[in-house]
Amino acid sequence: MSFKNKILLTSMMLISCFISKSQELPQDKKIKEKMRAVADYQLAQKWSEVKHPNGKLIMSPITWEAGAFYPGILDIYRVTKDKKYLTAVKDIAKFNNYNRGPQLRNADDQAILQSYLELYQYDKNFSYLKATKSTLDSIISKPQNGALEYSWSDLLFMGPPIWSRYAKISKDPKYLDFQDKIYWEAVDNMLDKDYHLFYRDNRFKTMNGDNGKPIFWSRGNGWVIAGLARMLDYMPQNYHNRAKYEELMLNMATALKAHQQVDGFWKSDLLNPSRYPMGETSGTAFFCYGIAWGINNGVLDRKTFLPVVVKSWLALTAAVQENGKLGWVQPGGDRPYLSKAEMSNWYSAGAYLMASKQVLMLN
Repeated sequence: MSFKNKILLTSMMLISCFISKSQELPQDKKIKEKMRAVADYQLAQKWSEVKHPNGKLIMSPITWEAGAFYPGILDIYRVTKDKKYLTAVKDIAKFNNYNRGPQLRNADDQAILQSYLELYQYDKNFSYLKATKSTLDSIISKPQNGALEYSWSDLLFMGPPIWSRYAKISKDPKYLDFQDKIYWEAVDNMLDKDYHLFYRDNRFKTMNGDNGKPIFWSRGNGWVIAGLARMLDYMPQNYHNRAKYEELMLNMATALKAHQQVDGFWKSDLLNPSRYPMGETSGTAFFCYGIAWGINNGVLDRKTFLPVVVKSWLALTAAVQENGKLGWVQPGGDRPYLSKAEMSNWYSAGAYLMASKQVLMLN
């Protein structure tokens, strides 16, 4: 059997599994059990010590993977009140010496700061704020266009929530106002206003897939809508541009609803689902999180979007193995690609935990 046929067969088996499930959300107890399983499995894994040729760690407690994972651990702490989860994040912050990654103007290296800012709400220790303040002040002192600050879509998750969270903590609106400017410059550069989806970066504006349609990467768009939710979490309700952010979320969610597949997943290539027909959990988890957050916060209509969330969460949960490993994760990359049952990663586990907390709030 050819590789492609094996993929198609696997996908069909997944579909038959997922669509046979009830389309109702399970009880809170079941959701919490799954959250614990995923969190405990991932926390038991060891961070990689592999380095790029330039000496920079590829995946470690200070890289963007950690920046996407530990907010999920803080969410399971909020749900369970089990202090081992809060302690796990505090220990990582201390291990990192409360620093970000080495590159000031690469939001991938800033992402871990989100977790430090969230820790500050439990422990008013200035150590959690120092790296954020110095980073944001340095960027403000030498401003550049948002299309350069955030030149690929992933960065709209990594960076913007830091600004809105620190603006609230510091009670200084200059941070939110600066972010507002560069955010929309980045959006104007990467958003396709016809599809209401984001190109991963400028290269993809002139690319088409083998079906002749533009290439919109699932996780690349997942980063955007999840980052949008996390940014809005700390943006004042009366902020002058808040309605513009909410409109962006509504337009994205409406577009994504149309591209969700019968098995509950979004496929890695949103407009060409047959290219990689297997379920992919990282993009789907970020979409589930962002859309569920939108319902819970009155941005998205519950009747319209609840079925989207239910189908996606059930699909994700069916991809959780008995030991708590969340499989079918596309590896780190910059475009659509395949995933396999044995593939997992920190960022997908974090997204699943964040999504599950929002799903709990829907019950």
